[in-house]
Amino acid sequence: MKLYRDQQGMARAEVENEPVMLAEFLTSDVQADVAATKELLALADHSVGEVSGNAHCLLLDGDDAVLENLFSDEVCRFERRMLIEALEQWLAFIDKE
Repeated sequence: MKLYRDQQGMARAEVENEPVMLAEFLTSDVQADVAATKELLALADHSVGEVSGNAHCLLLDGDDAVLENLFSDEVCRFERRMLIEALEQWLAFIDKE
């Protein structure tokens, strides 16, 4: 996952192999919010449930995570481990400043 700040200083994520929707979720829903990222990490590590953000709904169920786009029919299912790894990378990126 490529993490960077755009010309306006906004935190951005791009992916090649991971689900593109995961990068969109980090950028549009989690944003550069350290507290929200830590809360999501805690949820992703232990919980079953649902969290709605600006553009996506995150569902946690068993070993899976599901992202649903709130503005289209797009749905992306992937391993919960991928979500945790992405959130950990995102947190390290946004919290280093």
